[in-house]
Amino acid sequence: MRLLTHFSILFLILNIGTGCLSDFQSKPEGPNPYANGVANATSKIIDPQHAIGAPDEEYAEIGKGDGQYLLLDMGEGEEGTGNLDLIYQVAQGTWIALEFLGEAENGGLLSLEQKDVLLQTGIKSILVIYDASPIPYRYVRLSAVDGKYKIDAVIAETHLPDSDWDGLPDSWERKYGLNPLLGTGLDGPNSDRDGDLLSNKEEYENDTDPTNADTDGDGCPDKWELDNNLNPLNNEGDDGRSGDPDGDGLNNWDERMHGTKPDKKDSDGDGLNDNEELAVLRTDPTKKDSDGDGLPDGWEVKYRFNPNNAEGENGGSGDADRDGLSNQEEFKHKTDPYNRDTDADGTDDKQEIENETDPTNWNDGDLDSDGLTNGKEIEIRTNPRNQDTDGDGLPDKWELINELQPFLPQGQDGADGDPDQDMVPNSLEYKYQSNPHDSDTDHDNLPDYWEISHCLSPDDPTGENGPEGDPDQDGISNFMEMGTNQFPTIGCISLLPQSQ
Repeated sequence: MRLLTHFSILFLILNIGTGCLSDFQSKPEGPNPYANGVANATSKIIDPQHAIGAPDEEYAEIGKGDGQYLLLDMGEGEEGTGNLDLIYQVAQGTWIALEFLGEAENGGLLSLEQKDVLLQTGIKSILVIYDASPIPYRYVRLSAVDGKYKIDAVIAETHLPDSDWDGLPDSWERKYGLNPLLGTGLDGPNSDRDGDLLSNKEEYENDTDPTNADTDGDGCPDKWELDNNLNPLNNEGDDGRSGDPDGDGLNNWDERMHGTKPDKKDSDGDGLNDNEELAVLRTDPTKKDSDGDGLPDGWEVKYRFNPNNAEGENGGSGDADRDGLSNQEEFKHKTDPYNRDTDADGTDDKQEIENETDPTNWNDGDLDSDGLTNGKEIEIRTNPRNQDTDGDGLPDKWELINELQPFLPQGQDGADGDPDQDMVPNSLEYKYQSNPHDSDTDHDNLPDYWEISHCLSPDDPTGENGPEGDPDQDGISNFMEMGTNQFPTIGCISLLPQSQ
């Protein structure tokens, strides 16, 4: 056997029979693992373009002799980082020289590793071990040593930009000491090497250091900064230890120590500034309800309760205004715990809640207790503080129901008006609850005037008040009494003259 003089040779020979070359075409999809160009070749190389791309049983022929070489380009951004599959054909076993080359800073070629490789007779594949992995190689140079041979393709087992297919670019993994050829364990995307609760993938996405829990060294861990809308790569200004982006008087370091949010003045949403809670009130700025009585700290402070005391009048069951609503109920309904009638609409909070009206809305109340809400009275232009806006003795609601104007005290809308011309003025129609627009309110064929003047109810067509009624028990019905000008009742004193 020929003595090899360049480097220690480590190789694995894979014997593949003729017709089995299709196995090499099942590489994962992604960046091209094959040489995709011929960078240079001697004039003795026949069909060098056949050595690029996937194996296809077409060959470039490399002749025997000094200076015979083929330089293949793996492609920019697709440099190899691991072992190399070499697909070849040779009539008789021969040695070749294979060199891995990178790009030097001056633009030239940089030799990374050279191997002498034995090609066995036939159509074969050999895996050439790349000991300098994962340093990327851009070019592969093939030379003849003993005799000529043919090359179908070279295939980089791992290659840029992401050799191990873990979603972390090789360049980034090498920068932070991760193995770009190993996509599992501490080197994989789901690992958290620095224990900052950010996975390697999240560190890559945020450009933070996966080996340092505090990339910018400001004392605030990367994940905390990210969770709180701070830049983990900047330790100056609002993003630094002394920054106060929310302007609440607490710097970022203090916010972290107290568990508050550096981008919110009121971390717990209780209506109180974080710094005020810590320095003045001594409440917990991370809890809406420091004393656990069901009342937010901000609400208790607003109404002068002690947010650190859940007992007595300060607690949820207290009732400072003695309106029957506990402090918790007052908070729930947004009422004033020191005012029985929060909206000053004339109806106590508790009554409004029971009536399913809004105790904080003045329009829902009824200041004058006339059955019309304050909002309705404003809408129709009556006085919500006076049951009889026009002072004609006719309540606003009755006038409204009976289609009279509640703000006109004269004419047909006033107390002396008689819109149905039944000689019963509106004042008596109201008193006897008859209809001022209908001379026979109950439609019993007994006119309102006759019924009122004889002490019968004008809005009741039944019994003693109806046409068949006989209140004086003389055997004559009301209807017959009216027809014969008799008196149906005994001892009647009416506000209207009795008709004859």
